[in-house]
Amino acid sequence: MSKQSLFSFLCASALLIPLVSGCSTEPSAKTDKGSSQASSRAKKPRRRQPVIKVPQDAYSDLDAAINAALAAKEQADDKAAQRAEIWLKQQGTSTIPALATILHDTNTELPRRITACRALAALGPPARADLLKAISSDQRLLRIAATERISLIRPTDKQTVERLVQLLDDQDQQWRKIAIQSLRRIGTSARQAIPKLDALANQAGDEIIRAEALKALKVIDPRHTLSDLRNANSN
Repeated sequence: MSKQSLFSFLCASALLIPLVSGCSTEPSAKTDKGSSQASSRAKKPRRRQPVIKVPQDAYSDLDAAINAALAAKEQADDKAAQRAEIWLKQQGTSTIPALATILHDTNTELPRRITACRALAALGPPARADLLKAISSDQRLLRIAATERISLIRPTDKQTVERLVQLLDDQDQQWRKIAIQSLRRIGTSARQAIPKLDALANQAGDEIIRAEALKALKVIDPRHTLSDLRNANSN
């Protein structure tokens, strides 16, 4: 190779070095930037849901709030219904006797009784006894509503769990499904339900009930590993 050719080669190589370096470092810079952005996103604290408060004078009394909730539901106005239910909750446990009277009054219209059921559940454990009683109502939709709502107060007492376990033998598929979901929400305090849930999870036929039983077992009995659930699902 002549001196001139060698000189040209070296010059060309020198020009390529920064280009190659640029190509090799640019993805790294982007990666670092992406990692930094991901890290900053991960560090951002979760925003708390704002606490909604309804003015005390928004409704004249309990009946007015219930009427407003019913009217809002008929008009599919979720915000107005939520507003009325929040107001009812704000009144505290002192309203339990009045709400319980509506809930258990067989002469009261069903939508009104269900609204009272929802309001009672929002008041927490002090309303447990009335919700438990409503599970045995003659009105199917009220039974289902009470079965669903009682789990929202996270009851841990044996009596409530026993009643929900009894429902696993009922012929009403929707009621059974709601009962299973309620047991799942209660969690490990519902361990009494494990034998029946195991049976339902391994029972051929009703795939909806079977799937719900598997979900409940995974929460109620953490010892049920993923492989256990898969084995049950394959039977």
